[in-house]
Amino acid sequence: MMEPEIVRRITEFHSLPTPDLFRETTIVFIQHYRNLEPLREANPWGPTRTPSWVIDWKWGQKILFSALEKPFAGPFWDPNTLALPPERVYCAHRNLPALYSLSPDRQFLYCEGFVIDKICGLGAREKGYFHWEPTSVFPPPPEWESRYGRATAAAIYTMMLLGRVTNCERVSKRHSALLSLPRDENRAMDEFARRGWTFLANQPDYYFRWSEWRNVHDSMPVGNRTLGSYFSDTIPKDADKFDYSEVFNAAERANMSRRLMFTDKGILAGRLIMPTALTTSKVALGTSSVSCLDAALRL
Repeated sequence: MMEPEIVRRITEFHSLPTPDLFRETTIVFIQHYRNLEPLREANPWGPTRTPSWVIDWKWGQKILFSALEKPFAGPFWDPNTLALPPERVYCAHRNLPALYSLSPDRQFLYCEGFVIDKICGLGAREKGYFHWEPTSVFPPPPEWESRYGRATAAAIYTMMLLGRVTNCERVSKRHSALLSLPRDENRAMDEFARRGWTFLANQPDYYFRWSEWRNVHDSMPVGNRTLGSYFSDTIPKDADKFDYSEVFNAAERANMSRRLMFTDKGILAGRLIMPTALTTSKVALGTSSVSCLDAALRL
């Protein structure tokens, strides 16, 4: 599961207290791969109280099957298909060497960065597996405008699928099927059964998540419209069951532990990534504390 050199080095730290163990393990990954990609897994509010740039392996809401490289389950996909290496899916460093330094006590990691945008609105925070917390919604300001113009609908389904579907294929026009995936669970199950779409008709234990997400977010303003106004609950007569199965799987994966995000520049994004080197545990909405965006779509 890990390269031998990594295993050899981290075994030296097993006697350390848990926060120190996690810190040193994160440093090993950074040094071994010579990039700062591990910072994407950091969590300033992790239960182990590690520094904000350190991976906290006790972070309970970190759901592994939400990774973009994870194969889909279902009759259309071969479960034996090997997952793509993460670096094939997303690679921010583009093979450039990592430039960073550590403080003498190894509690702080310093690196240079830049602010590309500021968050001005957030969707609901997931609360467990069954619920999104409505009171955690922060709508964008009334003057917010989508930078996508007439392509806003495409930006919405692209964002909600994180830009990737099966085998990390890029989202295309056929994935607009997401916008007509019925909101009501009972209506959806009846429709899938009537069409003979067996896989989707057998998903009531999971489909409620789509219904619940829509219930909480449909009223969010997107410029002079609401998010829900971009959706239709009517599946076209000539719809392809593969397309609908694919977007259902991709949306289920993408919604895991992610929040809808609006930025000052009119960008829609699907995940909040924490700063790479915080000296405080506070990340304020509407400030420049957040230094990078994931899935910041530019259509």
